[in-house]
Amino acid sequence: MNADEPLSELDVIFTQARQEPLVDTFTDVSSRFGGNLGLLAKVLTRFVPEVESQMHNLFQGLADVKGADIKSALHTLKGVTSTVGAQRMSFVFAQLEQGVKEGRQSLVDELFSEDTRARLQGLIDESNAALGALYAENGVVTL
Repeated sequence: MNADEPLSELDVIFTQARQEPLVDTFTDVSSRFGGNLGLLAKVLTRFVPEVESQMHNLFQGLADVKGADIKSALHTLKGVTSTVGAQRMSFVFAQLEQGVKEGRQSLVDELFSEDTRARLQGLIDESNAALGALYAENGVVTL
């Protein structure tokens, strides 16, 4: 990209997301679960499969041009990522959800690209690794 070119909507979202912590503190996350570390471990174990399933739903909704499916997948992704403490991912999905709700077509168009899929997958992988390390450091063992 040329330095004189304006940032795309997705570039702006990812730039803003870098201002957010990658993950919440362990105290914040564990308090969402009332300190129940067993439940927290179960949720983390299901985190990546759930995110992958919702990403599939998102891209299937895009392929089928089903706005309700796109909105639903983004809303679920926002909630799932927030629950486990993947703060930066939650921010990205919240911004995408808002943009789709507002009908910002240029943002929807960007969601179709392989580059977008790769960026989102990279964020998923980075967040999952950080969450795994955070939970392990605090004695939460996942299966």
